[in-house]
Amino acid sequence: MNISFMRYNMERSGNIFRLFLVIKSSDECKSDNKYDIWEYFINNYAELTRNKNGKGGLNKPRSVDPYLSMARELGFLRQRHQTRPWLINEGAGKAFLDIYEKFDTRPNLLVLTQLLKNDRTFLIPYLKEVINEGFYDVIKSRDLQIKIVDKVWKFMWRKYSRELSLLEPLVKEKLEKRTKLMYADARKSLLFEKKGLFLNEDHINRFIMTFKEYENKRLDGDLFLKMSYVYNNKLPNIMTIESVTNEIYDILTSYTINKYVSAYRIFSVINELNLPDKGIEWSVFLNVIRNNHIFQLNSSFTKGDYLINVTKVKK
Repeated sequence: MNISFMRYNMERSGNIFRLFLVIKSSDECKSDNKYDIWEYFINNYAELTRNKNGKGGLNKPRSVDPYLSMARELGFLRQRHQTRPWLINEGAGKAFLDIYEKFDTRPNLLVLTQLLKNDRTFLIPYLKEVINEGFYDVIKSRDLQIKIVDKVWKFMWRKYSRELSLLEPLVKEKLEKRTKLMYADARKSLLFEKKGLFLNEDHINRFIMTFKEYENKRLDGDLFLKMSYVYNNKLPNIMTIESVTNEIYDILTSYTINKYVSAYRIFSVINELNLPDKGIEWSVFLNVIRNNHIFQLNSSFTKGDYLINVTKVKK
């Protein structure tokens, strides 16, 4: 059984632009100490988070921390069990920066796929309850949001008590009120607010219909294609081998020749830029690389990922 939930997400931390700035700070600071990242962010990017009157924003460590936590819970930064935590994840984290900064596109599909990967055991029953309680009523009522968090948490402990009891550090069976508030605020800001993913009732219904069987199962390699249907209500076509080959080559050579890059990074960028019209499955993507002499595929320290580079310049 494969359970997954974000246990350290905090408060209102779903603003996509602010997440981008925090991930960018981690990448540029290159420190595995979050206090260094706090300082780097405040010195370099806090001003960009202020309102039109120059007030507010993330100008103190206390206000930056929830976004750092959300970035790591979504898998854009390294996880706690990995070496040198708080550094950027070379796959999903680098892909986020590429999509947002280099290709000037909001990485909504990437954020959604990372959310499902890292929170599906909580997220799927949570979204079901949002629909059951009434989508617009939940959006307006913080009390209802907290009620749903409490109900889902109790459901998880009834269904997955053995798995939860084995996790380290210890997962409490009963949530404190403050934790319920943080869980509710974090998910509302990421899922439903305009500066987050801004999902509506139709999105949620398609999400539940598409992923209801994956609450405790491993996800398939066509996750981006399914998520594109959820977000855009359109079934994508499959990219041709030639077009995938050309895009892999163009993206890799835009970085630098003979530099190994995360395969998941390239895969995510290609899907985000081509969907909802067309996309590629993970296994097909890897086969394109393996079967083409201009690419080289090596193992990676990151589970489930690979490293690729260009070994021959196309004529």
